[in-house]
Amino acid sequence: GVALAMAQSPCSSWPWVEQGTIAWDAGLLFERTGRQTLRPSVVPPTVFFKQHELDLQPIAAERQAVPWAELLTPAIIDASLLENTCPAAWERAHAQAAAGSLHVAILGGSVSDGGGAASPWNVTAGDVDVCRGTHYPGLSWGRMLAESLSKLIPVQVSVYSKSAISASYFARCSNLRLPQDPGVILIDVGPNLFGDSARELPALIRHLHRVKPAAALAFVVWETQIQLGRTSPGDIALLLRAAQDYGADVIYVSQVVRFLRTKVQQSHLIPAMFACFGRDVVHPGPRGHNLMGAMAARHIARRLLREMCVESRTSSLVMGLKTDIQTAPSTLRTSCWRPR
Repeated sequence: GVALAMAQSPCSSWPWVEQGTIAWDAGLLFERTGRQTLRPSVVPPTVFFKQHELDLQPIAAERQAVPWAELLTPAIIDASLLENTCPAAWERAHAQAAAGSLHVAILGGSVSDGGGAASPWNVTAGDVDVCRGTHYPGLSWGRMLAESLSKLIPVQVSVYSKSAISASYFARCSNLRLPQDPGVILIDVGPNLFGDSARELPALIRHLHRVKPAAALAFVVWETQIQLGRTSPGDIALLLRAAQDYGADVIYVSQVVRFLRTKVQQSHLIPAMFACFGRDVVHPGPRGHNLMGAMAARHIARRLLREMCVESRTSSLVMGLKTDIQTAPSTLRTSCWRPR
Protein backbone atom coordinates (compact mmCIF):
# COMPACT_ATOMS: atom_id res chain seq x y z
CA GLY A 1 0.00 0.00 0.00
CA VAL A 2 0.87 3.66 -0.14
CA ALA A 3 2.77 4.80 2.96
CA LEU A 4 1.25 7.77 4.72
CA ALA A 5 3.42 10.83 4.81
CA MET A 6 2.18 11.60 8.30
CA ALA A 7 3.36 8.18 9.54
CA GLN A 8 6.95 9.16 8.83
CA SER A 9 7.25 11.65 11.68
CA PRO A 10 6.33 11.65 15.39
CA CYS A 11 3.38 13.76 16.48
CA SER A 12 5.50 16.30 18.32
CA SER A 13 7.13 17.45 15.09
CA TRP A 14 3.91 18.50 13.40
CA PRO A 15 3.48 22.28 13.47
CA TRP A 16 -0.17 22.28 14.49
CA VAL A 17 0.57 20.51 17.77
CA GLU A 18 2.51 23.62 18.85
CA GLN A 19 1.02 26.48 20.85
CA GLY A 20 1.39 30.23 20.45
CA THR A 21 0.73 32.80 17.76
CA ILE A 22 2.31 30.95 14.86
CA ALA A 23 0.62 30.88 11.47
CA TRP A 24 -2.59 28.92 11.62
CA ASP A 25 -1.16 25.94 9.74
CA ALA A 26 2.56 26.80 9.95
CA GLY A 27 3.61 25.12 6.75
CA LEU A 28 2.22 21.59 6.82
CA LEU A 29 -0.59 22.02 4.31
CA PHE A 30 -0.36 25.80 3.89
CA GLU A 31 2.33 28.44 4.17
CA ARG A 32 1.98 31.61 6.23
CA THR A 33 0.99 33.48 3.06
CA GLY A 34 -2.01 31.18 2.69
CA ARG A 35 -0.65 29.36 -0.34
CA GLN A 36 -0.49 25.59 -0.30
CA THR A 37 2.85 24.13 0.68
CA LEU A 38 5.13 23.25 -2.20
CA ARG A 39 5.29 19.68 -0.94
CA PRO A 40 4.09 17.44 -3.78
CA SER A 41 0.96 15.35 -3.38
CA VAL A 42 1.46 11.89 -1.90
CA VAL A 43 -0.79 10.69 -4.71
CA PRO A 44 -2.71 13.05 -7.03
CA PRO A 45 -6.23 13.43 -5.61
CA THR A 46 -9.35 12.00 -7.23
CA VAL A 47 -12.63 13.92 -7.16
CA PHE A 48 -15.98 12.51 -8.21
CA PHE A 49 -18.89 14.87 -8.80
CA LYS A 50 -22.26 13.13 -8.83
CA GLN A 51 -20.49 9.83 -9.55
CA HIS A 52 -18.48 11.21 -12.51
CA GLU A 53 -14.75 11.71 -12.12
CA LEU A 54 -13.69 15.30 -12.67
CA ASP A 55 -10.90 16.17 -15.06
CA LEU A 56 -8.79 18.17 -12.62
CA GLN A 57 -7.07 20.93 -14.52
CA PRO A 58 -4.08 22.62 -12.84
CA ILE A 59 -4.86 25.63 -10.67
CA ALA A 60 -2.44 28.52 -10.19
CA ALA A 61 -0.96 28.66 -6.69
CA GLU A 62 -2.48 32.05 -5.90
CA ARG A 63 -5.93 30.72 -6.81
CA GLN A 64 -5.63 28.10 -4.06
CA ALA A 65 -4.50 30.49 -1.34
CA VAL A 66 -6.33 30.96 1.96
CA PRO A 67 -7.51 34.59 2.21
CA TRP A 68 -5.90 36.78 4.91
CA ALA A 69 -4.04 33.76 6.29
CA GLU A 70 -1.51 36.06 7.93
CA LEU A 71 -4.27 37.21 10.32
CA LEU A 72 -5.15 33.68 11.41
CA THR A 73 -3.67 31.64 14.25
CA PRO A 74 -4.32 28.09 15.48
CA ALA A 75 -6.39 29.48 18.36
CA ILE A 76 -8.69 31.38 15.98
CA ILE A 77 -9.29 28.31 13.85
CA ASP A 78 -9.69 26.02 16.85
CA ALA A 79 -12.32 28.36 18.33
CA SER A 80 -14.41 27.67 15.23
CA LEU A 81 -14.43 23.90 15.67
CA LEU A 82 -16.68 21.54 17.58
CA GLU A 83 -15.45 18.00 18.16
CA ASN A 84 -18.36 15.68 18.92
CA THR A 85 -17.64 12.58 16.84
CA CYS A 86 -16.42 9.69 18.96
CA PRO A 87 -12.74 8.80 18.54
CA ALA A 88 -13.52 5.32 17.22
CA ALA A 89 -14.91 6.78 13.99
CA TRP A 90 -11.71 8.73 13.39
CA GLU A 91 -9.66 5.66 14.25
CA ARG A 92 -11.44 3.83 11.43
CA ALA A 93 -10.89 6.78 9.07
CA HIS A 94 -7.20 6.74 9.95
CA ALA A 95 -7.05 2.99 9.33
CA GLN A 96 -8.66 3.50 5.92
CA ALA A 97 -6.11 6.17 5.01
CA ALA A 98 -3.25 3.99 6.22
CA ALA A 99 -4.54 1.10 4.13
CA GLY A 100 -4.32 3.09 0.92
CA SER A 101 -6.72 6.02 0.47
CA LEU A 102 -9.13 8.03 2.61
CA HIS A 103 -12.61 8.28 1.10
CA VAL A 104 -14.36 11.57 1.88
CA ALA A 105 -17.99 12.11 0.88
CA ILE A 106 -19.58 15.56 0.68
CA LEU A 107 -23.34 16.09 0.90
CA GLY A 108 -24.52 19.59 0.15
CA GLY A 109 -26.51 22.14 -1.79
CA SER A 110 -25.44 24.62 -4.44
CA VAL A 111 -22.30 25.64 -2.51
CA SER A 112 -20.99 22.08 -2.82
CA ASP A 113 -22.06 22.24 -6.47
CA GLY A 114 -19.31 24.80 -6.88
CA GLY A 115 -21.68 27.77 -6.72
CA GLY A 116 -19.63 30.95 -7.05
CA ALA A 117 -16.32 29.10 -7.36
CA ALA A 118 -15.69 30.27 -10.91
CA SER A 119 -16.17 33.95 -10.11
CA PRO A 120 -13.21 36.05 -11.26
CA TRP A 121 -10.41 36.17 -8.71
CA ASN A 122 -10.08 39.93 -9.10
CA VAL A 123 -13.21 41.90 -9.92
CA THR A 124 -14.42 45.45 -9.47
CA ALA A 125 -17.84 46.84 -8.71
CA GLY A 126 -18.08 48.02 -12.30
CA ASP A 127 -17.82 44.53 -13.81
CA VAL A 128 -21.13 43.69 -15.46
CA ASP A 129 -20.90 39.99 -16.21
CA VAL A 130 -19.24 38.64 -13.07
CA CYS A 131 -22.34 36.71 -12.05
CA ARG A 132 -22.63 34.66 -15.22
CA GLY A 133 -21.47 31.05 -15.25
CA THR A 134 -19.85 31.05 -11.83
CA HIS A 135 -20.87 27.50 -10.81
CA TYR A 136 -18.01 25.09 -11.39
CA PRO A 137 -17.28 22.00 -9.24
CA GLY A 138 -13.70 21.87 -10.51
CA LEU A 139 -12.91 24.95 -8.39
CA SER A 140 -15.22 24.14 -5.48
CA TRP A 141 -14.25 23.75 -1.85
CA GLY A 142 -14.42 19.98 -2.32
CA ARG A 143 -11.70 20.21 -4.94
CA MET A 144 -9.64 22.45 -2.68
CA LEU A 145 -10.09 19.97 0.16
CA ALA A 146 -8.80 17.16 -2.04
CA GLU A 147 -5.81 19.16 -3.24
CA SER A 148 -4.87 20.14 0.32
CA LEU A 149 -5.26 16.71 1.91
CA SER A 150 -3.32 15.06 -0.91
CA LYS A 151 -0.20 16.79 0.44
CA LEU A 152 -0.50 14.49 3.43
CA ILE A 153 -2.43 11.35 2.50
CA PRO A 154 -3.91 9.66 -0.58
CA VAL A 155 -7.51 10.88 -0.81
CA GLN A 156 -10.64 10.40 -2.90
CA VAL A 157 -13.45 12.95 -2.58
CA SER A 158 -16.99 12.23 -3.79
CA VAL A 159 -19.44 15.14 -3.99
CA TYR A 160 -23.20 14.59 -3.95
CA SER A 161 -25.03 17.89 -4.23
CA LYS A 162 -28.30 19.40 -5.35
CA SER A 163 -29.29 23.04 -5.65
CA ALA A 164 -32.19 24.59 -3.73
CA ILE A 165 -32.63 21.71 -1.30
CA SER A 166 -33.67 21.93 2.32
CA ALA A 167 -31.19 20.85 4.95
CA SER A 168 -33.17 17.68 5.58
CA TYR A 169 -32.96 16.48 1.96
CA PHE A 170 -30.21 13.95 2.62
CA ALA A 171 -32.14 12.30 5.44
CA ARG A 172 -33.97 10.42 2.70
CA CYS A 173 -32.10 7.62 0.91
CA SER A 174 -28.68 9.23 1.30
CA ASN A 175 -27.12 5.77 1.14
CA LEU A 176 -27.89 5.87 -2.60
CA ARG A 177 -25.70 8.97 -2.91
CA LEU A 178 -22.73 7.82 -0.85
CA PRO A 179 -19.72 5.67 -1.71
CA GLN A 180 -19.72 2.23 -0.21
CA ASP A 181 -17.16 2.92 2.50
CA PRO A 182 -16.69 6.64 3.27
CA GLY A 183 -14.25 7.25 6.08
CA VAL A 184 -15.53 10.80 6.52
CA ILE A 185 -18.86 12.40 5.56
CA LEU A 186 -18.96 16.21 5.34
CA ILE A 187 -22.35 17.94 5.35
CA ASP A 188 -22.67 21.40 3.78
CA VAL A 189 -26.17 22.75 4.43
CA GLY A 190 -25.59 26.10 6.19
CA PRO A 191 -27.38 28.18 3.52
CA ASN A 192 -30.16 25.56 3.29
CA LEU A 193 -31.58 26.03 6.79
CA PHE A 194 -34.86 27.55 5.61
CA GLY A 195 -38.31 26.75 6.90
CA ASP A 196 -38.26 24.18 9.68
CA SER A 197 -35.47 22.13 8.13
CA ALA A 198 -33.02 22.97 10.93
CA ARG A 199 -35.28 21.10 13.34
CA GLU A 200 -34.87 18.00 11.18
CA LEU A 201 -31.09 17.93 11.50
CA PRO A 202 -31.13 15.38 14.36
CA ALA A 203 -33.00 13.02 12.02
CA LEU A 204 -30.39 13.66 9.31
CA ILE A 205 -27.49 12.86 11.64
CA ARG A 206 -29.20 9.74 12.99
CA HIS A 207 -29.94 8.60 9.43
CA LEU A 208 -26.31 9.00 8.36
CA HIS A 209 -25.14 7.11 11.45
CA ARG A 210 -27.58 4.36 10.54
CA VAL A 211 -26.63 3.94 6.88
CA LYS A 212 -22.88 4.58 7.33
CA PRO A 213 -22.18 3.73 10.97
CA ALA A 214 -18.40 3.54 10.50
CA ALA A 215 -18.00 7.06 9.08
CA ALA A 216 -16.92 10.16 10.97
CA LEU A 217 -19.43 12.99 10.44
CA ALA A 218 -18.76 16.73 10.28
CA PHE A 219 -20.75 19.79 9.23
CA VAL A 220 -18.90 22.42 7.18
CA VAL A 221 -20.83 25.61 7.90
CA TRP A 222 -20.89 28.46 5.40
CA GLU A 223 -23.46 31.19 6.07
CA THR A 224 -25.12 33.57 3.64
CA GLN A 225 -24.69 37.33 3.96
CA ILE A 226 -28.14 37.46 5.55
CA GLN A 227 -27.14 34.88 8.16
CA LEU A 228 -23.88 36.72 8.84
CA GLY A 229 -25.84 39.90 9.46
CA ARG A 230 -28.07 38.42 12.15
CA THR A 231 -27.39 39.35 15.76
CA SER A 232 -28.55 35.93 17.03
CA PRO A 233 -27.39 32.55 15.68
CA GLY A 234 -30.94 31.35 14.90
CA ASP A 235 -30.99 28.12 12.95
CA ILE A 236 -27.22 27.73 13.18
CA ALA A 237 -27.65 27.27 16.94
CA LEU A 238 -30.00 24.35 16.20
CA LEU A 239 -27.34 22.86 13.92
CA LEU A 240 -24.67 23.18 16.61
CA ARG A 241 -26.94 21.61 19.20
CA ALA A 242 -27.91 18.72 16.91
CA ALA A 243 -24.26 18.08 16.11
CA GLN A 244 -23.36 18.04 19.80
CA ASP A 245 -26.26 15.83 20.85
CA TYR A 246 -25.99 13.27 18.05
CA GLY A 247 -22.29 13.08 17.32
CA ALA A 248 -21.03 15.22 14.43
CA ASP A 249 -18.07 17.59 14.35
CA VAL A 250 -18.59 21.16 13.18
CA ILE A 251 -16.18 23.18 11.05
CA TYR A 252 -17.71 26.63 11.47
CA VAL A 253 -16.13 28.50 8.57
CA SER A 254 -18.29 31.59 8.99
CA GLN A 255 -16.95 32.15 12.50
CA VAL A 256 -13.59 32.81 10.86
CA VAL A 257 -15.29 35.14 8.39
CA ARG A 258 -16.74 37.00 11.39
CA PHE A 259 -13.28 37.28 12.91
CA LEU A 260 -11.88 38.62 9.65
CA ARG A 261 -14.70 41.16 9.60
CA THR A 262 -13.14 42.71 12.72
CA LYS A 263 -9.77 43.03 10.98
CA VAL A 264 -10.65 43.77 7.35
CA GLN A 265 -12.84 46.55 6.02
CA GLN A 266 -16.34 45.30 5.23
CA SER A 267 -16.11 46.89 1.79
CA HIS A 268 -13.13 44.62 1.04
CA LEU A 269 -14.08 41.44 2.90
CA ILE A 270 -17.58 40.70 1.59
CA PRO A 271 -16.74 41.32 -2.09
CA ALA A 272 -13.70 39.06 -1.71
CA MET A 273 -15.41 36.24 0.18
CA PHE A 274 -18.70 36.11 -1.73
CA ALA A 275 -19.23 35.47 -5.42
CA CYS A 276 -19.75 38.19 -7.99
CA PHE A 277 -18.03 40.89 -5.96
CA GLY A 278 -20.51 40.29 -3.14
CA ARG A 279 -23.58 40.62 -5.34
CA ASP A 280 -24.27 36.95 -4.76
CA VAL A 281 -25.44 36.91 -1.14
CA VAL A 282 -25.41 33.11 -0.85
CA HIS A 283 -22.41 31.53 -2.54
CA PRO A 284 -18.75 31.91 -1.63
CA GLY A 285 -16.42 33.27 -4.25
CA PRO A 286 -13.15 31.49 -4.97
CA ARG A 287 -11.56 32.82 -1.77
CA GLY A 288 -14.55 31.63 0.26
CA HIS A 289 -14.32 28.17 -1.33
CA ASN A 290 -10.60 28.12 -0.55
CA LEU A 291 -11.23 28.93 3.11
CA MET A 292 -13.88 26.19 3.36
CA GLY A 293 -11.64 23.58 1.76
CA ALA A 294 -8.60 24.58 3.81
CA MET A 295 -10.41 24.48 7.15
CA ALA A 296 -12.00 21.12 6.32
CA ALA A 297 -8.62 19.70 5.24
CA ARG A 298 -6.90 20.94 8.38
CA HIS A 299 -9.60 19.48 10.61
CA ILE A 300 -9.55 16.06 8.95
CA ALA A 301 -5.76 15.91 8.99
CA ARG A 302 -5.59 16.85 12.67
CA ARG A 303 -8.20 14.31 13.67
CA LEU A 304 -6.38 11.59 11.75
CA LEU A 305 -3.05 12.64 13.22
CA ARG A 306 -4.48 12.56 16.72
CA GLU A 307 -5.08 8.84 16.40
CA MET A 308 -1.30 8.43 16.17
CA CYS A 309 -0.66 10.62 19.19
CA VAL A 310 -0.54 9.67 22.84
CA GLU A 311 -1.32 13.22 23.85
CA SER A 312 -4.68 14.77 22.95
CA ARG A 313 -5.35 18.48 22.86
CA THR A 314 -8.18 20.07 24.77
CA SER A 315 -11.36 20.74 22.79
CA SER A 316 -12.40 24.35 22.22
CA LEU A 317 -15.62 26.24 22.79
CA VAL A 318 -17.91 27.78 20.19
CA MET A 319 -20.81 30.02 21.23
CA GLY A 320 -20.79 28.63 24.75
CA LEU A 321 -21.32 25.00 23.71
CA LYS A 322 -18.99 22.50 25.41
CA THR A 323 -17.30 20.26 22.88
CA ASP A 324 -15.34 17.75 24.92
CA ILE A 325 -16.45 14.23 24.07
CA GLN A 326 -17.07 13.58 27.76
CA THR A 327 -20.04 16.00 27.64
CA ALA A 328 -21.74 14.03 24.87
CA PRO A 329 -24.67 11.69 25.66
CA SER A 330 -23.60 8.39 27.23
CA THR A 331 -24.64 6.51 24.09
CA LEU A 332 -21.97 8.43 22.18
CA ARG A 333 -19.28 7.93 24.80
CA THR A 334 -19.69 4.17 25.05
CA SER A 335 -20.01 3.56 21.31
CA CYS A 336 -20.07 5.80 18.26
CA TRP A 337 -23.82 5.61 17.87
CA ARG A 338 -26.78 3.53 18.87
CA PRO A 339 -30.34 3.84 17.54
CA ARG A 340 -32.60 5.57 20.03
